[in-house]
Amino acid sequence: MSCPKSSGGVLLSFRTQPTTAFLYPNPTHSVIRINGSNVESIEIYGLDGKVYASYQNPGNEVNISSLRNGLYMFKGRINGKSYSQKIVKE
Repeated sequence: MSCPKSSGGVLLSFRTQPTTAFLYPNPTHSVIRINGSNVESIEIYGLDGKVYASYQNPGNEVNISSLRNGLYMFKGRINGKSYSQKIVKE
């Protein structure tokens, strides 16, 4: 879907892509479940860019109870495709 916008005589076009959550529940307290049959890897980043956890072939759940409460970026490789999603840990 394109949504043209005008700003000072310049035409801008924003393209939106449908997104599907691959992690749930969000927010969470301890366990994140992962959609996908072949979860190859998951990396968890803080807003500071630091990698807080990294998993190879974790299955369909990751326990994040040891992480402090806050906002994290999850990056994953599932079924040969890369995904990223923000998660709130409460």
